[in-house]
Amino acid sequence: MEELWAYRQRLLGTHAVQVDALRSVLEGIQVRQLTRRPAGGGWSAHQLAVHVRDVEIQAYVPRVHRLLAEEDPLLADFDAEAFMAEHYDPAEPVAQIVQDVAQARQGVRRMLAHGNAAGWSRTGRHPALGICTAQAWVERAVAHFDEHLEQLEALRGVV
Repeated sequence: MEELWAYRQRLLGTHAVQVDALRSVLEGIQVRQLTRRPAGGGWSAHQLAVHVRDVEIQAYVPRVHRLLAEEDPLLADFDAEAFMAEHYDPAEPVAQIVQDVAQARQGVRRMLAHGNAAGWSRTGRHPALGICTAQAWVERAVAHFDEHLEQLEALRGVV
Protein backbone atom coordinates (compact mmCIF):
# COMPACT_ATOMS: atom_id res chain seq x y z
CA MET A 1 0.00 0.00 0.00
CA GLU A 2 2.90 2.35 0.73
CA GLU A 3 4.16 1.90 -2.84
CA LEU A 4 0.76 2.78 -4.27
CA TRP A 5 0.53 5.90 -2.12
CA ALA A 6 4.09 6.89 -3.13
CA TYR A 7 3.10 6.47 -6.80
CA ARG A 8 0.03 8.64 -6.29
CA GLN A 9 2.10 11.32 -4.55
CA ARG A 10 4.54 11.35 -7.48
CA LEU A 11 1.60 11.57 -9.87
CA LEU A 12 0.24 14.59 -7.97
CA GLY A 13 3.70 16.12 -8.02
CA THR A 14 3.86 15.78 -11.80
CA HIS A 15 0.31 17.13 -12.01
CA ALA A 16 1.50 20.27 -10.19
CA VAL A 17 4.83 20.73 -11.99
CA GLN A 18 3.22 20.51 -15.42
CA VAL A 19 1.56 23.88 -14.84
CA ASP A 20 4.97 25.48 -14.26
CA ALA A 21 6.25 23.78 -17.41
CA LEU A 22 3.31 25.17 -19.39
CA ARG A 23 4.00 28.65 -18.08
CA SER A 24 7.70 28.35 -18.89
CA VAL A 25 7.27 27.08 -22.43
CA LEU A 26 4.69 29.75 -23.25
CA GLU A 27 6.97 32.46 -21.85
CA GLY A 28 9.63 31.18 -24.26
CA ILE A 29 7.47 31.94 -27.29
CA GLN A 30 7.37 35.53 -28.51
CA VAL A 31 3.92 37.10 -28.16
CA ARG A 32 3.56 37.76 -31.87
CA GLN A 33 4.38 34.10 -32.57
CA LEU A 34 1.81 32.60 -30.18
CA THR A 35 -1.05 32.58 -32.68
CA ARG A 36 1.02 31.64 -35.74
CA ARG A 37 0.14 28.20 -37.02
CA PRO A 38 2.99 25.88 -37.90
CA ALA A 39 3.87 25.66 -41.60
CA GLY A 40 2.96 21.96 -41.73
CA GLY A 41 -0.48 22.61 -40.25
CA GLY A 42 -1.91 22.06 -36.82
CA TRP A 43 -2.72 24.34 -33.94
CA SER A 44 -0.77 27.40 -32.88
CA ALA A 45 0.91 27.51 -29.48
CA HIS A 46 -1.97 29.64 -28.20
CA GLN A 47 -4.56 27.14 -29.48
CA LEU A 48 -2.66 24.26 -27.86
CA ALA A 49 -2.61 26.10 -24.53
CA VAL A 50 -6.33 26.82 -24.78
CA HIS A 51 -7.01 23.19 -25.69
CA VAL A 52 -5.05 21.94 -22.67
CA ARG A 53 -6.98 24.33 -20.41
CA ASP A 54 -10.36 23.45 -21.91
CA VAL A 55 -9.85 19.70 -21.63
CA GLU A 56 -8.73 20.09 -18.01
CA ILE A 57 -11.66 22.31 -17.03
CA GLN A 58 -14.38 20.77 -19.17
CA ALA A 59 -13.42 17.09 -18.95
CA TYR A 60 -10.79 15.87 -16.49
CA VAL A 61 -11.53 18.06 -13.48
CA PRO A 62 -15.34 17.61 -13.57
CA ARG A 63 -14.92 13.85 -13.94
CA VAL A 64 -12.75 13.59 -10.84
CA HIS A 65 -15.16 15.86 -8.93
CA ARG A 66 -18.14 13.69 -9.90
CA LEU A 67 -16.33 10.47 -9.03
CA LEU A 68 -15.62 11.79 -5.56
CA ALA A 69 -19.14 13.14 -5.03
CA GLU A 70 -21.38 10.50 -6.62
CA GLU A 71 -21.77 6.74 -6.68
CA ASP A 72 -20.90 5.27 -10.08
CA PRO A 73 -21.66 8.39 -12.18
CA LEU A 74 -22.07 8.32 -15.94
CA LEU A 75 -19.33 10.70 -17.08
CA ALA A 76 -19.95 12.91 -20.08
CA ASP A 77 -17.86 12.73 -23.20
CA PHE A 78 -16.18 15.95 -24.33
CA ASP A 79 -15.71 17.10 -27.92
CA ALA A 80 -12.61 19.29 -27.61
CA GLU A 81 -12.57 20.34 -31.25
CA ALA A 82 -16.20 21.47 -31.22
CA PHE A 83 -15.63 23.32 -27.96
CA MET A 84 -12.58 25.05 -29.46
CA ALA A 85 -14.51 26.02 -32.59
CA GLU A 86 -17.25 27.61 -30.50
CA HIS A 87 -15.23 29.25 -27.73
CA TYR A 88 -11.73 30.04 -28.99
CA ASP A 89 -10.55 33.62 -28.49
CA PRO A 90 -7.11 34.31 -30.02
CA ALA A 91 -6.82 37.46 -27.89
CA GLU A 92 -7.11 35.62 -24.57
CA PRO A 93 -3.95 36.24 -22.54
CA VAL A 94 -1.81 33.14 -22.01
CA ALA A 95 -1.24 34.18 -18.40
CA GLN A 96 -4.99 33.76 -17.81
CA ILE A 97 -5.01 30.38 -19.53
CA VAL A 98 -2.18 29.14 -17.31
CA GLN A 99 -3.88 30.58 -14.20
CA ASP A 100 -7.11 28.75 -15.09
CA VAL A 101 -5.24 25.46 -15.39
CA ALA A 102 -3.36 26.07 -12.13
CA GLN A 103 -6.55 26.73 -10.17
CA ALA A 104 -8.42 23.76 -11.62
CA ARG A 105 -5.56 21.36 -11.02
CA GLN A 106 -4.97 22.65 -7.51
CA GLY A 107 -8.54 21.73 -6.63
CA VAL A 108 -8.07 18.17 -7.87
CA ARG A 109 -4.85 17.75 -5.89
CA ARG A 110 -6.49 19.10 -2.76
CA MET A 111 -9.32 16.56 -3.05
CA LEU A 112 -7.00 13.61 -3.62
CA ALA A 113 -4.19 14.46 -1.23
CA HIS A 114 -3.94 13.83 2.51
CA GLY A 115 -4.57 10.13 2.53
CA ASN A 116 -7.77 10.02 0.47
CA ALA A 117 -7.02 6.46 -0.68
CA ALA A 118 -10.68 5.61 -1.17
CA GLY A 119 -11.16 8.62 -3.45
CA TRP A 120 -8.46 7.47 -5.84
CA SER A 121 -10.26 4.16 -6.39
CA ARG A 122 -13.79 5.47 -6.93
CA THR A 123 -15.21 4.57 -10.32
CA GLY A 124 -17.54 5.98 -12.91
CA ARG A 125 -18.63 5.03 -16.40
CA HIS A 126 -17.51 6.84 -19.54
CA PRO A 127 -19.34 6.27 -22.86
CA ALA A 128 -16.16 5.49 -24.83
CA LEU A 129 -13.68 4.33 -22.19
CA GLY A 130 -15.90 2.28 -19.92
CA ILE A 131 -15.32 2.07 -16.18
CA CYS A 132 -12.47 4.31 -14.97
CA THR A 133 -11.14 5.27 -11.55
CA ALA A 134 -10.25 8.75 -10.35
CA GLN A 135 -6.62 7.65 -10.53
CA ALA A 136 -7.06 6.74 -14.20
CA TRP A 137 -8.45 10.21 -14.95
CA VAL A 138 -5.51 11.89 -13.22
CA GLU A 139 -3.13 9.65 -15.18
CA ARG A 140 -4.93 10.53 -18.43
CA ALA A 141 -4.77 14.24 -17.59
CA VAL A 142 -1.02 14.03 -16.95
CA ALA A 143 -0.41 12.07 -20.18
CA HIS A 144 -2.55 14.49 -22.23
CA PHE A 145 -0.70 17.45 -20.73
CA ASP A 146 2.70 15.87 -21.49
CA GLU A 147 1.70 15.25 -25.09
CA HIS A 148 0.86 18.90 -25.62
CA LEU A 149 3.86 20.18 -23.66
CA GLU A 150 6.03 18.30 -26.15
CA GLN A 151 4.18 19.94 -29.03
CA LEU A 152 4.63 23.35 -27.45
CA GLU A 153 8.34 22.72 -26.92
CA ALA A 154 8.65 21.82 -30.60
CA LEU A 155 6.80 24.98 -31.60
CA ARG A 156 9.04 27.11 -29.41
CA GLY A 157 11.96 26.08 -31.56
CA VAL A 158 10.12 26.64 -34.84
CA VAL A 159 7.92 29.72 -34.55
